[in-house]
Amino acid sequence: DDGSCPLTEIYQEKYSFMSRADYWVAASNAVIKLRSPNNELDLKSTFKWGRVDADQCPDAALRLPGDTDCGEVQDVFLNRLGLTWTDAVALLGAHTVGRGSSDFSGHDGIWVDTNQEATIFDKRYYEEVLRRAWVPRNEGTALQDWTWGGGNNGSPRFMLNTDMCLLFDVETTFPCCTRTDLTRNDGSNQCDTNNSVLRGTECGRTTNEEAATAMVQFAGQQDDNPSRFNNDNGPFFTAFSAAWEAATTNGWDNLQELALSCGTVSPTPAPSTQLPTTSSSPTTSLSPTGLQVEGECVEESTYDAISLDIEAASAAQPNNVARSHFLGGILRLAAHDFMDFDRNNAVSPMGADGCIDWDHPANSGLETIWCDDGSCPLTEIYQEKYSFMSRADYWVAASNAVIKLRSPNNELDLKSTFKWGRVDADQCPDAALRLPGDTDCGEVQDVFLNRLGLTWTDAVALLGAHTVGRGSSDFSGHDGIWVDTNQEATIFDKRYYEEVLRRAWVPRNEGTALQDWTWGGGNNGSPRFMLNTDMCLLFDVETTFPCCTRTDLTRNDGSNQCDTNNSVLRGTECGRTTNEEAATAMVQFAGQQDDNPSRFNNDNGPFFTAFSAAWEAATTNGWDNLQELALSCGTVSPTPAPSTQLPTTSSSPTTSLSPTGLQVEGECVEESTYDAISLDIEAASAAQPNNVARSHFLGGILRLAAHDFMDFDRNNAVSPMGADGCIDWDHPANSGLETIWCDDGSCPL
Repeated sequence: DDGSCPLTEIYQEKYSFMSRADYWVAASNAVIKLRSPNNELDLKSTFKWGRVDADQCPDAALRLPGDTDCGEVQDVFLNRLGLTWTDAVALLGAHTVGRGSSDFSGHDGIWVDTNQEATIFDKRYYEEVLRRAWVPRNEGTALQDWTWGGGNNGSPRFMLNTDMCLLFDVETTFPCCTRTDLTRNDGSNQCDTNNSVLRGTECGRTTNEEAATAMVQFAGQQDDNPSRFNNDNGPFFTAFSAAWEAATTNGWDNLQELALSCGTVSPTPAPSTQLPTTSSSPTTSLSPTGLQVEGECVEESTYDAISLDIEAASAAQPNNVARSHFLGGILRLAAHDFMDFDRNNAVSPMGADGCIDWDHPANSGLETIWCDDGSCPLTEIYQEKYSFMSRADYWVAASNAVIKLRSPNNELDLKSTFKWGRVDADQCPDAALRLPGDTDCGEVQDVFLNRLGLTWTDAVALLGAHTVGRGSSDFSGHDGIWVDTNQEATIFDKRYYEEVLRRAWVPRNEGTALQDWTWGGGNNGSPRFMLNTDMCLLFDVETTFPCCTRTDLTRNDGSNQCDTNNSVLRGTECGRTTNEEAATAMVQFAGQQDDNPSRFNNDNGPFFTAFSAAWEAATTNGWDNLQELALSCGTVSPTPAPSTQLPTTSSSPTTSLSPTGLQVEGECVEESTYDAISLDIEAASAAQPNNVARSHFLGGILRLAAHDFMDFDRNNAVSPMGADGCIDWDHPANSGLETIWCDDGSCPL
């Protein structure tokens, strides 16, 4: 309650107009979505608001399940919450995220294999129960639980009795071992430990067929083999979604769905000079997400919503090949828009103006990213939600979203540098003639230095965006990726620079207009390539052409990587460029160590810092009056409060504007509020110092919401409790939750 916990801090700063109960469920939904693979489990459609916080909940903790046996599970989930065994098994699968602590529950460890996995919401919990040899731990004490007999190597895996009893009869045959067929590397049986020899006492299967069937189904066990599993989270996610909705809405009959928009907009006079409504903000409008826009104005919440939409569209791509094309295409679209700027042309400077010369071969392929019929995801999102913005502003915002979402831990967040107010041009004749070709560094100098007014360091930083995306023989004619794998071609980091340094690059398509460079070591169906305009930043690829960039590297068979079917270049190493500024930036951004072009550090910082400055300069070139994102663009017209109103201390005030500019009237929560909570939880998670802290934070949010709803009793008409924002903080069953939610506001949540 002191606000020192991240979860509380976010709530007190932004969302105190909601009830705690609604916020805890929304925050948990954010954890589940953000930590499920490809954000697959999105519970937004099932979320409803309107829970009222209780000031007191005496003896609520006495209704929580203990950790002794499945009788506890039955009493809470079936008898009092009114769920099924399948529901109970699904909800307990949330143990996959989080950890037990000897400081709190007394049970120490994680339910999955690694600290990293303890931050992922998937079906691994069920797989772990089946695939390991579990043996009792702390036998004969109140803290008796189960641990892996194979050896925990400093990362203790554990299960509670209430986990094990869902599949095994751990009472009748106790003490026992769940799998007597498994051995350690030294040949000893995993069921035999320093404390007991259990190789001859295998735990039988529970007689609770519904629970056992759900455990096996959610694990995706294959061929009746408890060590083989499929990759389908679907059965678990489907069951969890239904069970979670039932559990979090228990006892509340009049909950409301998220509103597209809660209020109305009071028109204000249009500015004397107004952008065309076809490509920028109308005088006064409400976007489909409920984000208020007045005059020429873009809110922070609009920017954040674009990021969420780009993330969803990326996750919807069928594979990394398609995903890298989509993500890289967005960056290329924005770059081809701003790279036609010419500071020396006062009549037609162009720049980021939402205009592309679609018919020119230099822009081939961009029609699959932006298409006027709205069939491309990026265009579809724009037309449905953001057409009040100029295309130019939207393309930069969408590119910023790609950069943030695909940088490790969302580290490169360009929100603070984003400005809006670019005006779209209807025509940009010969714009493509200003784009850089792919022949040599003269092209780079002409575009980035002479016309855009940047430095060589800026140019090297901007070309690092090649790390995301791919070349295609169907479009540019250059086929391949700039990095090592299709997965890496979806990540925004410094790998592009490392690749230039660490590989033996040899000419490809020599003597043709499509001459570029490929790795001499063998591409194994995933062609790595570089353009002349990449290579010339570090090497003198003109004077010594044809040449090989590293003559010291050999293949596995001992042959030199510079020698290919087309040429023998082991004796012709490309010299270093005389452009010291460009070469220094390449090496610095790669993080080369000890003057060794095969060794690099893990610091993206120098690249990210330079890229941020160069990107801001390039995307704002030619625009003198761009505006920073607004906290809120407009004003709210009050409407009468409903006849029965929730207490303002724990729910929406009659009429208010939250700090993010999200409009709230009466008792109402908008879709954009829900999405903003998700962004805040993601940021708080990323801010955790390591996976141990992150798993505690994420799992703690889920535990907080669960301990709120698990005290529901459908048989108690006087005090049913349930999800009411009330926790019995002094009870040992809730120990540790005070690090997740604290009244002083020092907890992030």
